[in-house]
Amino acid sequence: KSKIFMDDFLEKEISNFTSKNINKIANSLYELDFSNELEISDFVSNLAFYSRCIENIYLKIIDFSIMDKVSITPKNLDFIKANFTFEVDSLKDFKDDHQKAEKIFGKLLLENSNKLKVDLKSPDLSFKLFTIEKKSFLALDLIGFKLSRRDFKINLNSTSINSLVPIYCFYLLGLDKEKSFSIIDPFANLGDIIVEASLFSPRFPLNIKKKDLFPVNKIFPKSKVFPKSEKNNKNKFIAVVQNNKVFKEIKENILYSSQKIKVSQYNLDFLDVKFKEGQVDYVISQLPSNLEDGDFGEVQKEFFYMAEFIFKKGICTISKKKIYPKTLKKFKLKINFYSQIYVGDQQYYIYLIGK
Repeated sequence: KSKIFMDDFLEKEISNFTSKNINKIANSLYELDFSNELEISDFVSNLAFYSRCIENIYLKIIDFSIMDKVSITPKNLDFIKANFTFEVDSLKDFKDDHQKAEKIFGKLLLENSNKLKVDLKSPDLSFKLFTIEKKSFLALDLIGFKLSRRDFKINLNSTSINSLVPIYCFYLLGLDKEKSFSIIDPFANLGDIIVEASLFSPRFPLNIKKKDLFPVNKIFPKSKVFPKSEKNNKNKFIAVVQNNKVFKEIKENILYSSQKIKVSQYNLDFLDVKFKEGQVDYVISQLPSNLEDGDFGEVQKEFFYMAEFIFKKGICTISKKKIYPKTLKKFKLKINFYSQIYVGDQQYYIYLIGK
């Protein structure tokens, strides 16, 4: 399960880890059938380590349309062979009454498996209730957290973004197909974009330290997948920040990510002094949006003036406000792609910009 804007890439990415048929149940939700438990463990581990599109991985128990007519049988739960504590958690998109549903399904799970015991504080297993396109699902969370969360984000602030947002931009730019490239983020903030880019290509395995905590490894045989990192010393990642506090905090995030990223502290208008014309392949940045319209317009002018000089292949911007077309025309730039995406209640405008 992922975000809807990841649909264009998610199925292709899943196919990198299995030859099984991939069934699209609904927007952002895909299903695969496996013949044995070790196949499931290996597949889930691969996705947890290497996928950049997926947010959750579940084992489907049942799907249903009318909650009051739901039935669960012992056969639905025969994969649970040891004693576990559990909870039932209704996700935000679940269409029915959450408290009522959690009680109903909690009772059904207890009645049909003598291996389960309720624990709402620190359960071993979490069963999820969610609805997509009028169909609801009861499923077991096989990872235990959202795969878009990043351990390297030890420092956060109000402008920090979900990792799927920059990843969406990287796929649009085709960075997964490039052998080597250079990226600069002139508004690097705490490194959300630049660190994510360094993890993206070549793929750096994620969540290795958490693998023993995955519920899939508690209920099924442990995966034989051994995560490996590809080495690529050709890629160059450059982060630019403007103040001392941010400089210290982004350095801590980068250190914790174990990635090689150059961090510099200077004002935006120094870019054309520090870099030669066309020296960097991509300029990718989240423009500061917590500004009045006039100030936001000035930031755009300064940003595109500098970006147009140093980029070679493309510019990608993430913003909570729209780009002003007049600003782009002034610097002989054009919009090659535009998208409006949502992560929860947060709205972002994505632009790919070229000469």
